[in-house]
Amino acid sequence: MKKFKVVYGVGGGYNDIQKEVLEFSSLEEAEEYAYESAVDIFNSYSIFDEINQECDEEDYEYLYNEEVERWCSYYAEELPES
Repeated sequence: MKKFKVVYGVGGGYNDIQKEVLEFSSLEEAEEYAYESAVDIFNSYSIFDEINQECDEEDYEYLYNEEVERWCSYYAEELPES
């Protein structure tokens, strides 16, 4: 397993950004963890639900994904072996 610096969270006025060093088998796995963690934080603030309570299902999904991309920040980078 390789070590990765993983950064994720919600920007804007919330500025809730977390940083961790974790082990993963690949960069893709680390990036997926960062994305999912950022979305979890996004959902915990109910940012989207407060704004879009009266959308049909198709519009809701499209608008939700747009807001996730707008609010969430995430990335992972492999750390050099020591």
